[in-house]
Amino acid sequence: MKRMKNQMNLLVKVLLVVPIAFLFFFSNMTNETIVSANNGDYKTWKQYEGDWADRLYVSKYGQYKFGDHVGMANKSKGMGTMADWGCYLTAMAIQIGKSGTGPADNDPWKFAEHMHKGGYMLAGNDSLVQNEKDGVNTYTGGKFRAHEPFRQDVGGKSKEQKIAAIKAVLDAGGYPIVRVGLNGGTHFVAVDRIEGDKVVLMDPGSSKDDLFAKYGSTVNQVRFFESDTPSTNANGNGTGGGAQQPTGEGGAQPQQPTKEQQEKINIARMEWDEGKIKGLPKPRNWEEDPVQIAHLSELDTIQHQSLEKWKKEVKQEEKIDMVKYARTGLMLIGILLLVFSLIYLVAYMFDRVSMFEFKLFEWLTLGKLTPSATGDSTFLRNKEQQYGPKLVNLRDFLIVEFLLIGLSMLLLSGSIFYVIEVIIDFFRAMTNYISNL
Repeated sequence: MKRMKNQMNLLVKVLLVVPIAFLFFFSNMTNETIVSANNGDYKTWKQYEGDWADRLYVSKYGQYKFGDHVGMANKSKGMGTMADWGCYLTAMAIQIGKSGTGPADNDPWKFAEHMHKGGYMLAGNDSLVQNEKDGVNTYTGGKFRAHEPFRQDVGGKSKEQKIAAIKAVLDAGGYPIVRVGLNGGTHFVAVDRIEGDKVVLMDPGSSKDDLFAKYGSTVNQVRFFESDTPSTNANGNGTGGGAQQPTGEGGAQPQQPTKEQQEKINIARMEWDEGKIKGLPKPRNWEEDPVQIAHLSELDTIQHQSLEKWKKEVKQEEKIDMVKYARTGLMLIGILLLVFSLIYLVAYMFDRVSMFEFKLFEWLTLGKLTPSATGDSTFLRNKEQQYGPKLVNLRDFLIVEFLLIGLSMLLLSGSIFYVIEVIIDFFRAMTNYISNL
């Protein structure tokens, strides 16, 4: 009986201990799984994946404010999420993660939050980074910072020259971030290393890892970040809150915006491809074609030349004003001639049909001309042949009216200058012809 009782006690203990041990073991496994999932790897951080992908990193969009989740279905609709335009922030977070200088919970959102709250984004359009130099410095306590010179423009250079510029940063222990063109706008990628002629990148917007295979000739700028830990010795701190994502060809691709959506994004970010805008001058390489700065010894000469140029411009303006005045005066004369011809036309027709003794046409000409009742004309007679008003028939009057109206039209339109020029050229040609006889 006693033996049976002991066996029962042992069975009860086993039944109590085994479930508790199982729960403890399962709890540890679950905790380890969660920690492993949350730690992640900076090389796999994507702006379009993870908890931050659909979070708004601009101050406000519609009903949403900074930090709100807009939903994965809306993450790439130009609202201002990390998936929309957070490539530069993600690229910097990646390089900080590689250097191992960031906080223990470093990830793209943690860094974006620091940049936003610290006032390092562009005022008035906080989708753009304004002061990344101070931003990374304060985020890492000065352990990760911008190198001086910071930017190197490589647009228009050969592939070999671009690789050499990136290699120079890596050889110096730096952490390069490269700006490329994408859908008419700009995109930023972090560079990990160079293998032969392959620049291995950590792209926030794609699972591809070959810079030139992905972006080709659109590589246009290299930005140089440095750290207390040179990139040649860095292996990352393995921290961060982004969930691990698959890499390689099978990884999820970002939802690329349509052409219309990209135009809206470019307007919001105030970024355009200036080379495609008609009327703008070609981009100038300020390093290869710098602005000429005069030496102090040449200042007097330059001032004299500028003064002479200003005098010539003033004289030219005065000439233009004189021409304007002359044209205005001739136009007024043309208007007066036109009115004069119309008044004479009315007066002539009035005298032809009027039964009154008062002759308007004769009054206007001070008794010199009068309409002919019979059709005869003495308009071109000599003074010695006959005295009194000259008779003007309809044919004579129409000739005069045609000349008056034609001259007034030439004056009003400015064509009189062309006529004068033709006459001058004719007489010049005749003079040259006669002189050559």
